[in-house]
Amino acid sequence: PSAFSLGGDLNYFTNCVRQQDRLALHTYAMRCIDVLIENYNNLGMPIVTIALVEGDAIGGGLESMITNDIVIAERGTQFSLPEIHFNLFPGMGGYSFLIRKIGEPMARSFIEGGKPKCVEEMHSLGLVDIIAEPGGAIFALYKYLSEIRSFGNLLAMHRSRRRVHALLKNELIDIANYWVDTAMSASADDLRRMDCLARVQFRK
Repeated sequence: PSAFSLGGDLNYFTNCVRQQDRLALHTYAMRCIDVLIENYNNLGMPIVTIALVEGDAIGGGLESMITNDIVIAERGTQFSLPEIHFNLFPGMGGYSFLIRKIGEPMARSFIEGGKPKCVEEMHSLGLVDIIAEPGGAIFALYKYLSEIRSFGNLLAMHRSRRRVHALLKNELIDIANYWVDTAMSASADDLRRMDCLARVQFRK
C-alpha cells in the first residue's frame, strides 16, 4: 500500500560500500539492467507494456516505471530520483530512459534537482500518460483498453518510438559502471543519508 516501488535495496548498497565489495555491487547493477532493458524492449514480443502506479515511485522504482510504453498513475502519488542527495545519480538507466522521453535539459534538471514531483508535474513532462483518481487506476486502465481503436497501430507507434530512440545494453552497462565506481567512493555522510532512506523503505 502507498508504494509502486521504492527503488533499490539501499541496505545492500551501503553494506557493499562499507565492505568495499565492488563485485557484489556490480553484479546487483547488472541484474537491474537486465530487467529494465528487457522491459524497455517489450521482452522481444509484440506487446505494449503498461505501468499501473497506485503508490510512490522512487529511485529505481521510477526508473522501472518509465521503461513502460504507457503509465497510468493516481493522484497523490509521489515520484523522485533522490540519488543526488547522497552524491549519486540514477545508475541503472534513469538518465538513458529520461533523455529519450523528455530530452537532455529536462532529464538533467529532473536528476540534479532531486525534488519529489506530483502526478500532475509528471503528466506535464510526458512521463505519466493518464491520471487516475485515488483508488481508480485499475478503472482508468480498463477505460483506456476499451478505447483502443487499433492495437496494431498502437503497437507500430511504440515500436517506431523505440526504433528512433534505440537503446543498446552496452550504454546501460557503461553508465552502471560509472555508478558503481562513484558509489564505492561514497563518504560516511553519504552512507548515513542512504541509511535514512533505507529506514523509510523498511517502514513502508
